[in-house]
Amino acid sequence: MKKWLAGAAAFLMISGLTPAKDTHADRLPFKDIPQDHRFWAEEEIGYLINEGIISGYSDGTFRPNDTLTRQQASGLIVQALDLNLAGRPDPNFKDIKKGAYYYKAIAAVAEEGLIRGSNGNFRPNESITRAQMAAILRRAFAYKPVNVQKFIDIEKTHWAYLDINSISENGITWGKGKLQYDQMVHYFVPGEATTRAQFSVFLARALNSDLSIASGLGSINGNHTENKFPNLGDWEIKVDKTSVTAQNKKTGEEDIIVDEGQLFNWYRHDLRNRMKDSSTLTVELDASTAKLSSQNYLQMPVILKGGSLPKPIRSYLSIEISADALGTETEKPVINYRLDPFNDYSLSKYNQHQIIMDRFVGNVKKADSNNVTISIYRGRYYDNQLFKLFDVLIKNDRTSTGYKDPEYKDFTSIRADGSRYFYYNTNGLYSMYHDGTQKKLLLKGNIHSFKIDGTTIYAELENGAKYKMSYTGTSLQKVN
Repeated sequence: MKKWLAGAAAFLMISGLTPAKDTHADRLPFKDIPQDHRFWAEEEIGYLINEGIISGYSDGTFRPNDTLTRQQASGLIVQALDLNLAGRPDPNFKDIKKGAYYYKAIAAVAEEGLIRGSNGNFRPNESITRAQMAAILRRAFAYKPVNVQKFIDIEKTHWAYLDINSISENGITWGKGKLQYDQMVHYFVPGEATTRAQFSVFLARALNSDLSIASGLGSINGNHTENKFPNLGDWEIKVDKTSVTAQNKKTGEEDIIVDEGQLFNWYRHDLRNRMKDSSTLTVELDASTAKLSSQNYLQMPVILKGGSLPKPIRSYLSIEISADALGTETEKPVINYRLDPFNDYSLSKYNQHQIIMDRFVGNVKKADSNNVTISIYRGRYYDNQLFKLFDVLIKNDRTSTGYKDPEYKDFTSIRADGSRYFYYNTNGLYSMYHDGTQKKLLLKGNIHSFKIDGTTIYAELENGAKYKMSYTGTSLQKVN
């Protein structure tokens, strides 16, 4: 790889690093990198060393937990992209003297639009944040902006929202996981300073696709695509009342994914200890509201009737589909399936629910002539245990599509967008955080409907008055 400064001394000055001997050994040759077990960033750091992009220090350390400055990041990006330093225009940063030892690298990344300053300053010695790192990598590797929230702490109002989602989509990071209700929740922590080890991992994954991770986060709230499934190539998924099928859009070939008999067997097996008689049980898919979950499962409401059930029950079925198996006669297209986590189908309070933000709405109780109280639950799939998170008062407004009985239709008065819930009742339109905190009244009045378009919310009252406001409820204005 071509060096971006003439002579090793210049590189040492700009990065504060000392070249280390290339190594293909099992362990990195640094005193502060574990030798008795594999360091989490070992492969990526080793790759960058062998490519001549990063090195250790003269005292034999790598200092993986040291934060990276903006000038050091400039040097690494120049090295990684092999940018030409000659003839770059003066970036005119007030805190960067022309001719300084890091001047050429900063001029190069500034002209390329990769690392930007603010208020006429570059702030060369300031630590680079994880959000800034995401923006730099998206620009450097020309990733498309991604407008689907990937991390619980990165909302669409964050300045690096598109950048952070993009590097996740491109296999650079899954962020930092935190176990909540036995399910991993991913945080990005955008304001945290980026360490040398972290930047090495991100940069190596961007440079070498063999080091990248699977883009498996999906979206926070599912931003569901109706009756479609990702990564199926020419195959389109179709759902009707009794089956799930796939059709090849080019050849017209059809493949059965789940038929009526398989549906019946799944539920009969699940209900064998809870239902005295399942011989007359019927299973009907609510095809109009089939959705793609954030975990790449096709989720479908299921209406269970008959058997010893006193009344119909609205349940949920999720199936994971193998694209490679479609159209073959030897492989089964269903990789995995799961029934919703309600472990007692005879409990009436769980008979009516829907999925919002991969959580379950249940325990619907009439509050008055127009409103109902619902409970939001987190389900644990491996043992069907439920965790009640909080209660919400919403208007009893339902979708026009779905099962014929209105009691089994989804609510239109509550929805998730990113890491927030938005809901309304006869008192007003509200928002709250995913854990039920930060509740805020956005618009007072008897709400008829609302929609979210990017970072703008549009709402209409029952009296016909229409309003728009920012995503956070500010800048409220009447539009009719």
